[in-house]
Amino acid sequence: MGESMATQTNISRRNFLNTALAATLPSAIPGVWSADRQVSASNRITLGFVGTGSHGTGVNLRSFLHHSDAQVVALCDVDAKRLNSAHQIVLKHYGQKARGGTFKGCFTPGEWREIVARDDVDAVVVSTPDHWHVLPSLAAVRSGKDVICEKPLAPSPSLVRDMMSARDKAGKLLMCAQSSRFSGESLAMKAE
Repeated sequence: MGESMATQTNISRRNFLNTALAATLPSAIPGVWSADRQVSASNRITLGFVGTGSHGTGVNLRSFLHHSDAQVVALCDVDAKRLNSAHQIVLKHYGQKARGGTFKGCFTPGEWREIVARDDVDAVVVSTPDHWHVLPSLAAVRSGKDVICEKPLAPSPSLVRDMMSARDKAGKLLMCAQSSRFSGESLAMKAE
């Protein structure tokens, strides 16, 4: 056990997220991930991000930008400065694709309901402050979108059950992102 724990402490947060995303999203929309990673635009998972603060941009957005199987098409945040900063990251990343015509821009409302209502968004990543996780996640699932939501999903067990019920009814994926549980620092603390 000590040897495997030592191996686990070398897992970086980025590697964990990439592995978790690669393992989770293919089940959300079958047939999208390909072995050669050459994915046509019609087979990419289109993503909308709700919340572009430090975790929403620094961890989630940047991780997804490196997946050719996914394309960021919408961002929102009530803080215009954060939203603009995240938007610039997306524009810079897709700059070459914009010249080739495969990137048509990124929708940037200040209101999460506008992202949830879009037909061109397949999945929503919710990285808002904790007390704002339930509403956009529930609305996204009910509108037929898969959801990755930061922890905690909800402030009470009854709200989590409501979210799971909505997920089951819609037949969609609702994943609670708990990447910090598996960071090198938290694994090292568990080993002590």
